[in-house]
Amino acid sequence: MQLSPHVNEQVIHVVREALTNAISYAHPTQIIVQFTKRDQTYELLVADNGNGFDSSQPSPNGHFGLQIMKARALRINGQLEVKSIPGMGTQIILSFPLSNKE
Repeated sequence: MQLSPHVNEQVIHVVREALTNAISYAHPTQIIVQFTKRDQTYELLVADNGNGFDSSQPSPNGHFGLQIMKARALRINGQLEVKSIPGMGTQIILSFPLSNKE
């Protein structure tokens, strides 16, 4: 699979931010990173078994990581989904089209 430099950069930054958040805040014993090609999309999953959080609540002041990841997803015509349950871990799912127009 060959991603454009622009798409590649955005995906790398989302993975880095998701891993940094997991390690810094969730204290997991396991993190899974999975990249999958679906019908017309790519899907990136970063999942951990850490502390989790209430994703329906706004981020604390000074914490912009999720907002930045969502903005990066939009830059590649994608979307970012956050699934988290306190005490049960977090899943960050980035999906974006196979044919990305630059």
